[in-house]
Amino acid sequence: MKLVVTMGIRQLPSHPRPLQQLYRDHLEESVLAEELGFDNVWASEHHFSEDAWNPSPLTFLAAVAAGTERVRIGTYVLLLPFHNPVRVTECCFAGEEFSHKGKYYEFPNVRMTTTPVQKPGPPIWVASMGDQSVAWTARRGYHLAAGAGRGHAKYEELLVQSGHDRAKCQVASIPIRVHLADTREQAWDETEPGLHQVLHFYRTRVDLQSATSAAGVLNELPPVGAFRDVPGIGHRGSSFVVGTPDEVGRALEAYRDKWLTHLSLNFHQPGMDTNVVRRSMKMFAKELMPAAKGW
Repeated sequence: MKLVVTMGIRQLPSHPRPLQQLYRDHLEESVLAEELGFDNVWASEHHFSEDAWNPSPLTFLAAVAAGTERVRIGTYVLLLPFHNPVRVTECCFAGEEFSHKGKYYEFPNVRMTTTPVQKPGPPIWVASMGDQSVAWTARRGYHLAAGAGRGHAKYEELLVQSGHDRAKCQVASIPIRVHLADTREQAWDETEPGLHQVLHFYRTRVDLQSATSAAGVLNELPPVGAFRDVPGIGHRGSSFVVGTPDEVGRALEAYRDKWLTHLSLNFHQPGMDTNVVRRSMKMFAKELMPAAKGW
């Protein structure tokens, strides 16, 4: 199992910090991820959100690449409608001349001349969950960046039906928000406000059914303090994993047999102190990483 550290660079709106410091913290945590033995650092893209969620993952990842040597970097995800397709293609591919005529763009006789270091090019991951996008991803044999999500089983089924070798396709889990400390109470004290913001964001920006618990959809979001006491609280059925190393290890076991090649872990929630985040990452690396990589 490859271990991915996902970077959702964002503010806690009630306690904003200077953006340059926030980005510096995430950059230094990315370097630490490599030092600790994590395999990948991926960054997300959002726009116009009240928590200033990073809108430019490629810029951030370029800085990560300059400060690391081994860790694999990637977008998780890149919102393609906001990008000119040729510019994205230039980052990823090179080869034979091609032409394209579509509904929105037309590119006659294009050939990429600045080739990527990675050969034949970076792998294509798609964060598919809905029926249409899952089918589209499986037909093309692209890798799935939403494993253990609601479209995972359908992806596996359609992948085989489309004639692709399942063994050659990679599947990364949906982002698992995780935090470790010496006690459960300490862990929740350190991360609860940020996780509350995560669910508030999705409930107000996506849909009211984004917040879930072991009993199902939460019609109301509990306040900070009571939030932690809701069994299985999380995002669309993916529970937040917060507690001691033993508790976190037991919770992550649920992902062990779900045909995943990558486990996507998000350590830094909005508003968290970077020193707390780094301690959690180090604790994970020491206590849980050896076993998790063997899954």
